[in-house]
Amino acid sequence: MLSPAADFMTGSHVFVDGGTDALYRSDDWPVTVPLTKLRRYLRITREFNKAAARAAKR
Repeated sequence: MLSPAADFMTGSHVFVDGGTDALYRSDDWPVTVPLTKLRRYLRITREFNKAAARAAKR
């Protein structure tokens, strides 16, 4: 994406990984996150961070 051949990429949003988006929104079409689901996102993030911390200690 850094070559001159990729000049059409200017201003584009590109999901390179999409892993966290898929984790959080597996049942949703990619649209704006509604406030009603924000608590769920925070819970998933907290659980993921705890699991990552446990794995790092091993």
